[in-house]
Amino acid sequence: MLLRLHAVSSRLCRRVAGVACAGLALGAAPDAPAQAAWPDRAIQVVVPFPAGGAPDVVARAFVERVGEQIGRPLVIVNRDGASGTIGAAQVAAARPDGHTLGFVTFGPLVIQPHLMKDLPYKPDAFVPVCQAFANQSVLAAAPAGTIATLPDLLAAVKARPGKVPFGFGGVGTLPHLLMVQFIQAAGIDVLQVPFRADPAAIVGLRGGEVEAVVVNLGLARAQGLRVLATFAEERQTEFPNAPTLREAGYNVSGSVYGGLVAPRGTPEEIVRRLEAACEKTVADERFRNALRTAGQQPIYRGAAGFAKTLAQDYETMREVVRAAKIPAN
Repeated sequence: MLLRLHAVSSRLCRRVAGVACAGLALGAAPDAPAQAAWPDRAIQVVVPFPAGGAPDVVARAFVERVGEQIGRPLVIVNRDGASGTIGAAQVAAARPDGHTLGFVTFGPLVIQPHLMKDLPYKPDAFVPVCQAFANQSVLAAAPAGTIATLPDLLAAVKARPGKVPFGFGGVGTLPHLLMVQFIQAAGIDVLQVPFRADPAAIVGLRGGEVEAVVVNLGLARAQGLRVLATFAEERQTEFPNAPTLREAGYNVSGSVYGGLVAPRGTPEEIVRRLEAACEKTVADERFRNALRTAGQQPIYRGAAGFAKTLAQDYETMREVVRAAKIPAN
């Protein structure tokens, strides 16, 4: 799942994730022994996005359950800005003692390193602890428009090459990069129209500015859009008649996902305790219900699996950004 185009070597896992692949030891620094008293105070969890947004809602439900597991409260600190890189930088610079963590989506770790020249951290500045959630993306059309299926959309594009407008929320965002992959896989020429964010793209769709958008599944459902296809690995229960793009013959998939990370050098014993608490949290029905309410899906991957996924997507996004000809800022 999740944009896998390249095999992952242990070198990449170490470079990107700060953790070795499955079967190898975690990448914590050997001279940073775990403190037996951990945690001896509240744990700060940096969320690099604004309060009230989907990542923040998920993070708050997550840290409450994790705090129950380890016996200490986890306190959310929102540090938003610069596509999540400001908060990520704070985590990367924190003392690796297990008392500062980050709850991040994959963008600051695997997309922004290819888009920002002066990124204030290296991709290997983090130890992935666990993946906790994912949010699928869809290709959708207006609910009352003339395009009702994926073949309808492709026919319109082929009839007017380079003139059918496709919308997405933000240059360099996952919706944009997924759109680029689909355009390449389908061998079509469209007019790409960036909006400030997904909600603005939907307004543009309803207003006739664009004929299709790539947005997250939760927004498409809430707005009653016609979902033509999904970028998921499997058909989604919310839209059983919408094929995955892979089913439709296009080798494209991907989702927004995220979870818990720690600064590189965090003792292995602490990472393992957090990983165990993560696994129990993602299995907790209260957390799963909170995710569903927020339009997200509970997906658990432990430290090794999360590291492997990040490493794969880091390399994939390098190629997609290059193909999209997005200049680094």
